[in-house]
Amino acid sequence: MTAPYEAEVRFRIPDIDAFRGRIQARGGTVVESYAFRDRCHRSRIGPWDWTAQSMRTRTHTVPAPRSEVLFSAVDVVAADGFAFKRSRLAAGKATLFTGTADACASFLDALGYTPWFDVIKTDCVMWNLPNGGMAIAEHVAGATVPNGPVGVTAASS
Repeated sequence: MTAPYEAEVRFRIPDIDAFRGRIQARGGTVVESYAFRDRCHRSRIGPWDWTAQSMRTRTHTVPAPRSEVLFSAVDVVAADGFAFKRSRLAAGKATLFTGTADACASFLDALGYTPWFDVIKTDCVMWNLPNGGMAIAEHVAGATVPNGPVGVTAASS
């Protein structure tokens, strides 16, 4: 995480084994391996800028099953030809509720949010880098749309 807020640069990794080898050769150490499904929600109450704020239920499958409601607020920043998102929250995202997936859905329904689309990430690894910062590789297994088309396409890293 960068001070004072998290920033991400995302890119496709054409050869995951070579990428992992390069991280390890530079002294990267595995922090954790994980997998999860994010169910993104949209407001039933009124418009909001989904590119700057997100509300989602994250259901972890690895390392241990659990669900939580996460809120994120970001700005898209461009520097030296790179575009990246920079969190407006010090921790990157705020956990609003934890419980079963059904309890999370009920919580968001009570707040006026409805399911929009899912993003499934598998075979994810997070590394600490020796000179600060982190590297993360996530396989985006697919995107599904529970309530009809919204222009979301599946991606694979």
